[in-house]
Amino acid sequence: MLQNISLNQNPAFVRPLGQAQNEFLQVLLSHFEVRCEEQSLVLDVDFDYETPTIWLRRSKNYIQDQLDPSRTASVRTSLRRLLLGRTRETFPYADPSFPFRFGNGGALPVIRLAGEDYYCLFYRGVHPVGWNIANGGAESTAELLDPLATIERELREELLIFDPEERSRYVFDWSEGRRMDHPDFVVARAIWQQMFRERDFNHLRELTIPLKWLSGRDRVRIRFDGDTLVEVRDCFLNINAEDFGIEIDRVAKMSVGPKTIFCDGEVVRGKLLNRPVGLFRVQNFNAAIGEKEFSPDRLFWNGRDRTGDDLEKVVLESMDDLSRRNVFAFDTRCERDSAEFKFDLCPVTDILVRRYLQVDDGTSAPWPPAPRRDQSQQFDVFLSFNSECRDLAREVFDVLRRKGRRVFFSDETLHQADFGRAIDDALETAKALVVVGSQAEHFKRRWVEYEWRTFHQDILNYHKPENTPVVIVTQEADRDSLPRPLAHRHLLRWDPSSPETVGRRLEEFLRGSATTRPAEA
Repeated sequence: MLQNISLNQNPAFVRPLGQAQNEFLQVLLSHFEVRCEEQSLVLDVDFDYETPTIWLRRSKNYIQDQLDPSRTASVRTSLRRLLLGRTRETFPYADPSFPFRFGNGGALPVIRLAGEDYYCLFYRGVHPVGWNIANGGAESTAELLDPLATIERELREELLIFDPEERSRYVFDWSEGRRMDHPDFVVARAIWQQMFRERDFNHLRELTIPLKWLSGRDRVRIRFDGDTLVEVRDCFLNINAEDFGIEIDRVAKMSVGPKTIFCDGEVVRGKLLNRPVGLFRVQNFNAAIGEKEFSPDRLFWNGRDRTGDDLEKVVLESMDDLSRRNVFAFDTRCERDSAEFKFDLCPVTDILVRRYLQVDDGTSAPWPPAPRRDQSQQFDVFLSFNSECRDLAREVFDVLRRKGRRVFFSDETLHQADFGRAIDDALETAKALVVVGSQAEHFKRRWVEYEWRTFHQDILNYHKPENTPVVIVTQEADRDSLPRPLAHRHLLRWDPSSPETVGRRLEEFLRGSATTRPAEA
C-alpha cells in the first residue's frame, strides 16, 4: 500500500525504508486498520521499501513538531475507547497529516522479589515524561517484520540485574536459543564495569533468570512489499496518539534474589542512559491506576539501591548526569519542567497495564487488594507439569497424597484468578519440587520452565537448603535430553503398572534417604 504522508519529509530525518536501515527504524503509516474479534484486537498494516521511515532518534521530534495538537486529542480519545474495550467497532485509520510510527516493541517486567510482585519501570525525563516500560524501535527490516524479536532485545538491552552480595548477574535465555551478544549489551556492560571497578562487573557469576512471557490476546498482520504476510499472535496491541506510536508489547514475569540491584542498560549513540529504575508493588499500583503521580516502593539509580531517598532528588541527579555527559543534544530538563505531572505513567505504560489486567482477571476492573498469605498453606511438594502430561501428573499427585504429602497441584489447589501470584507463593513455601514430563520437550514448556528455573534459582541463591529435593518423573525422557539444571537431579521412570512401587521410590528421594547423589530409578 502506498503510504501518502503530507508532512514535510526532510531526508535528514525521513527516508524510504530501503535507504533508512540503521540502528533505529520506524515506518510512518498514514493508513492501517484495527478490528475486533471476540476479545481480541487485530491490526492490519501494509508497507514496503518505499514507505517513509524515521531512521534517527531525533527524527521523532521533527515529525511530532508538525502534528496538530487538536488532532492528537481527538485521535487519543478514539484509540483509548478501542483499546480498553469500550467500543467494538472496526477502526479504519486514514490521515496523511497525522501518521503513526510502526516498529516499536516493548516489555513490561513483572519482578518476583522477596515474596512480592513488582512492576519494573524506567523513569523517562523526555516527552512523554513519566514511568515507562522497556521499549524501543526496530533495528532492521527483519525486526520490523518480527516485533517479538524487538521486544526480546529491548528487555535484555534495558534491564541489567545483578546481586553484588552473591557476586552474580542475571542473564536471560533467548526464546529461540542462545544468540550472539548484541553490541549494545557489550557497550552497556563495559560502561558499568568502568563505573564499578570494585565489583568486577564483567566477572560476576552468570545466573539464568527464570523468565515467563505472559501472552496477550491480540494479533498483528503485516503485509510487506505487496505479497509477504507475517502474523504475530499472543501480544498486546498498544497505540497512542501522544507519541504517535503503534507498539507491540508483552509482559515478562521473572524471579530474582532479595538483594538484587537493577540498572538501566539502554545505550544511545554509545552512551549509557543510566535512568532511575523503580519497582512498584503490583497490587498497590493496580489499585492506583488513573492517578497522576506514582512513587516506586523500591528505587535504584547509578548501580545503587536508593530506596528511601527523595525521589525528586534522585531524578534530578540522573538528569544532571545526562547533561554532564552530553547524552542528548537538547536540554532534557526543559521537557520535564514543561510536563504537568512529573511522575505520571507514560501513555504506553498506562494502556499496557490496563489491558494486562483485563486479560489477567477477565474484566476491566482493578485487582482486589492482595490477600494475606494463609500460613496453613505450606506445601511439602510443588508438582510442576504441562497440560499434555495432566493425566500422569494426576497419578503422581494421588500417590503423594496417599503418602500424606501436602502437594501443590494446580488442578486441585489453584482456585483464584490471580494464578501467577498463587504459583509464586507455592514455589516459595514448597520443600521439594517434582517435575513431570512424558518427553524431553515437556520440560521446556513456558510455565514448566519458569517453575523449575525459579525453584532452582532459590537453591542457588541459598533461599532454600542446598539439599532441597528435586525429582524428575518421566516415561520416555533420557537424562542427557533434559535441560542442564534438571539433568543433575533425581530421575524416576514412571511405571503405570506399579504406581505404588514408584511411589515408594519417589518418597525415598523426597526424604533424602535414598542417596545424596542424583539417582535414576
